[in-house]
Parts: sequence; C-alpha cells; structure tokens
Amino acid sequence: MNGMIIKRFFKSLFALIGLIPLMLAALPPLSARARQEKAEQIVSGTVQDVYRREVRKGEGSNLEYVALLTVDKVEKGFWISAPVFVYVHYWQVGKRPKGWTGPQGQSAGLEPGTRVRVFSRLDELGRSQLLEPNGWEPL
Repeated sequence: MNGMIIKRFFKSLFALIGLIPLMLAALPPLSARARQEKAEQIVSGTVQDVYRREVRKGEGSNLEYVALLTVDKVEKGFWISAPVFVYVHYWQVGKRPKGWTGPQGQSAGLEPGTRVRVFSRLDELGRSQLLEPNGWEPL
C-alpha cells in the first residue's frame, strides 16, 4: 500500500517537473486593462521606419529593434504635443539552441507604414520599451 502511494507521488512529481519548461516558455498576452495600468507612455501614430540588429545572448541571439513613430496622439506620459517623432525599443527571440525556453520579447513586430497604439515603459537607460509580449495594437 505504501509502495503504491510513493509510486503515485513520484509520478505526479515528475509530471509537474515536466511542465516547468512549458510554464516558462512564453508570457501570456497582457489584457487591455493591464497594458493601460503598466504603461508609462501610451501614444498613437504611424511607424515610419524600423531598425534591427542581432545581438548574441549566450548560445543564441536576440533581435533588437528600434521603431521610429510619427506620433499624432499622446494618451499617457510624454510631456510633448503631437505631432512629434519618438523611438520605441523592443526585442524578439533570434536563434536558440534546441529545447530552450524563456521570454520571447514581442509576439509580433512593427512594420513601416502601420498605424498603431504603443504601450511602453522607460528602461534603465531611459529608452521607451514596449510592454511584453503585446506592447502595441494596430489602429
């Protein structure tokens, strides 16, 4: 009887351990309310250009982006009046060894010519970083 209980315990424990990589695989999308609350800046405008570079991270890489937006509406943050240009930063997963899990950055990237609303926070360098994983929406 005790042997069966111990067997079930270890089966359950191993099943839970097997789920850990899946739980760490990606962040769920932020709700509209969470984006409103977490964002330090919310602006709407048109993506003019997107710059990309690949940065090595351990055995893999990240793709780092800087998007230039022409802002036509400021909803939160930024002590500016539209129209004005702002830069927003974000990243996406580049190359990863097989089986790696973890944060993914932005679920989708920005494209030039797209009209968007962005939700961002200032990073430690004072740059406007999109909230992850869904720090923007098309308009």
